[in-house]
Amino acid sequence: MNEIFIPSSQNIIEIFGGEKCYQVPPYQRPYRWDSEQVEELWDDIWNAFEEGDSEYFLGSIILTRNENSKYLDIIDGQQRLTTLTILFCVLRDLYYKNHSDDAKKKRILGRIKNIESGVERLKFRTQVQNQNAFEQEIIKKVNFDKKESQRKIDKFFNTACIFKEKTEKESPESIEKFTDYLLDRVRLITIECTKRSFAFKLFKVLNDRGLDLTASDLIKNDLMSKLASEEDLLVFEQEWIEIEKKAKEMDEDLTELFNYYLYYLLAKNPKKALSDELQTKFKKRESKEIIFEFKKLIKHIDHILNEDSKEIYSLKYLKHKVYWKTILLTAKLENWDKQNFIELVKVLRKFYYLYWLADYTTPKIKQASFNIIGWIKDKKDINYIEKELNKKIKEDRVIVRALRNLKEDAYDLPWCKPLLILIEYQQTDDSNINFIELEKALHVEHILPQAYSKISYWSERFSHEIAENLVNTIGNLTLLSGKKNINASNNPFPNKIDVYSGIGRDGVTGFRITQQVFDQNKDKLEWTKKEIFERQQWILNEISRLFEIDVNQEIPEEDEEKIMISEDLEKINQELKEKVMQLGKDIRFESKKFYDAFKLGRSNFLTLAIRNNVIKIWLNASNLEDPKKLLRDVSEIGHHGTGRYEFSLISKSDLDYILGIIKQTYIQNKEILEKYDISEHLKKIDDPKLVNYVDNLRNSILEVEEDVQEHTNKFRIVFSARKNFCLIGCRKDFLRVGLRINVNPEDYSELEFYKDDEEDWDYVKVTSKTPLEVLMRLIKKTYENQKK
Repeated sequence: MNEIFIPSSQNIIEIFGGEKCYQVPPYQRPYRWDSEQVEELWDDIWNAFEEGDSEYFLGSIILTRNENSKYLDIIDGQQRLTTLTILFCVLRDLYYKNHSDDAKKKRILGRIKNIESGVERLKFRTQVQNQNAFEQEIIKKVNFDKKESQRKIDKFFNTACIFKEKTEKESPESIEKFTDYLLDRVRLITIECTKRSFAFKLFKVLNDRGLDLTASDLIKNDLMSKLASEEDLLVFEQEWIEIEKKAKEMDEDLTELFNYYLYYLLAKNPKKALSDELQTKFKKRESKEIIFEFKKLIKHIDHILNEDSKEIYSLKYLKHKVYWKTILLTAKLENWDKQNFIELVKVLRKFYYLYWLADYTTPKIKQASFNIIGWIKDKKDINYIEKELNKKIKEDRVIVRALRNLKEDAYDLPWCKPLLILIEYQQTDDSNINFIELEKALHVEHILPQAYSKISYWSERFSHEIAENLVNTIGNLTLLSGKKNINASNNPFPNKIDVYSGIGRDGVTGFRITQQVFDQNKDKLEWTKKEIFERQQWILNEISRLFEIDVNQEIPEEDEEKIMISEDLEKINQELKEKVMQLGKDIRFESKKFYDAFKLGRSNFLTLAIRNNVIKIWLNASNLEDPKKLLRDVSEIGHHGTGRYEFSLISKSDLDYILGIIKQTYIQNKEILEKYDISEHLKKIDDPKLVNYVDNLRNSILEVEEDVQEHTNKFRIVFSARKNFCLIGCRKDFLRVGLRINVNPEDYSELEFYKDDEEDWDYVKVTSKTPLEVLMRLIKKTYENQKK
């Protein structure tokens, strides 16, 4: 009888060995692991290797045999198999490609391709370009010459860079030993299904219920198997039902509760699957004793989660709940008294929030979390734990990074709303607190609105440069409910303040940090740069009280250049502008709302703006010589200035270098301007009225938005905003206006449309009698579509 599936425990060299080859089938999503997941995988395997663990379990994968191919289809597990393949390629290129020991070299090369047949072990069928990119820039040779900016958009490249950074910190001897451990001691459970339909069902069950939930079932079965009498089995079953019921009431997953238990027992990162680890721990213990202890654990968790405490409420907003919950559970199980427990919660709040504000990922706090569990079990007191965590905070320069982030744009960051809620909690005494849910109806309100430029009240009071630098900073933000946020919206400040105070249409606002805006400004009824800075300082002072840090602390010397450079930035900016203007007398300078522009003819060849203590420079050119590879291609990324390439200038030492690149840009644009003058196009037109129409049309298009640029080439006048969206081709008695948009001609009956099958443009035939306002309505719509 054929088995419907065949489970097998295999090490990496077996999984990527023999004739085995895998493919990601077309219905799967592309590779999507981010830095955090890649770092976690590396750290977990490396820690197991360093600690001398006999094996490391990497989970399970589901496969099915593809009848028309030698490849196994990956139903579940593609992210891990892809990440491992990239690791093999990095090890090959950095350590094994020219290794003197041919056998060691083949151990890695054989994981990437079958040595005998040359067939690649892993292929993508998700998208053709994915496979091609994977082959060309990973499988053949990792392309480490790509620009750093590519890491954000190329997941394969980002993963390779992480492994490069990790391995380069280690000696060649350590890497060789680690490679042996990786290939021989790291294991996966492969579940090969004989029928694809069953593989999908299995995948659905595992994903619907969660792989860890199956692990809790295995734990239950293991504990029940040790019970001899029927009476004990009945008692155990009843206890288990009560546990499941209680977990549901607490809104806690049963598997997560077992994870807390496991983390408490181990006080270190697990190396095997949850059920395997707990079965080992439970081996010599009675099932009734274990279930009794587990029920006690659940009661402690329930008590912790239901405690009316600002500090506990604060921890609930953190992304990784397993660490703080296990630490507090450990303190309860180790019988900490109430006062020390309260102090521990405060220490944890400070530790986790500062690392969150500093933009550190989970690996930075993971090991420290296990250390805390171990310290509590080793009877270390709160003073010892606080001292050790403060030492780590200092070593990782957490406070400096956190303060820098707090003084920049905060609105779009995941910690923004929770942090404002923490400050809100601080405004009320302990007798009057309620948990504030992170629900959609709770909004972060911009006091100076984001749409300031469209509202005369605000645009008259704030220049674009000042508003752009302040609108998303924490000093301009507060909390409002959904209804209140709608009522405040983009109104002038005197109208907004009614809502903040509670006397507007909306009733009393429940947030003290919002009422504080009213209290501080009810007499002058003004919201200016000064008020934003004052509120920012007030918030920083509240953060200082929250986390017991000095927000006005002196920055260490080694960080001074990176953080305090803004003191000299204006001088650098001024010197840069003067030297650019010296490049040619034909250069015109214009100060725009979003940036400063340097023009040749009617086009910007260079734009710049100060953003967050950096001079951002955008260059409108192609094929620039950049030997240091400091330019960033932003042609497909939204940015304020105009131009394909971006350069970030923070130090005077880079001034001469960027001036050399700016000179290249100027020369390129000057040559184009001289070669393709606009007058050459106008000469083609016989009708003077049509020449005048072209001039009006060009001016109208350039006024659509300040990032619109006009360029000329041999054949046409082109308008772009990062991408070309409109063109004008001059003819004897009409204009050929091209637009990158699918148009419904019925919506523009006054215009005459036609299509050129050889070009990806919709064309309008325009004469001097064509209504300009109708044509401009369509052009504006095209611009807006292109910007989206």
